Amino acid sequence: MKEVFIVTGGFFDGSSEGYIGKVFLLRSKSKKISLRFEVSIITEPPTPSLRVKNKGFAGGSIYNNHLWLCSSNQVLAYSLPDFELTQVIDDPLFNDLHYVLPEKDGLFVVNTGLESLDYF
Repeated sequence: MKEVFIVTGGFFDGSSEGYIGKVFLLRSKSKKISLRFEVSIITEPPTPSLRVKNKGFAGGSIYNNHLWLCSSNQVLAYSLPDFELTQVIDDPLFNDLHYVLPEKDGLFVVNTGLESLDYF
């Protein structure tokens, strides 16, 4: 049996690169469990002036075959399963974003820098 989890993160190496990866949880017939991590994409946020060192990607959600996630100052949508960037949302008030939750009529964005929950 195999379960797959999509994970996002960043590096603490002075870059602004983020990654999207998959963790595979494998369980054999003998009930032995093993994990395997596979990087799907490593990239920087698309707008150079909005890149923040050591930030990478923060929390995200899957909605309508897209992975929605946050960089420090942008909301990004990646198509699944190929992880192609399909949408970028910028707002001058975005500051230290931590999570995005898409729904039918819009997006909730956790804007930690302004201590707010924004809706688009």
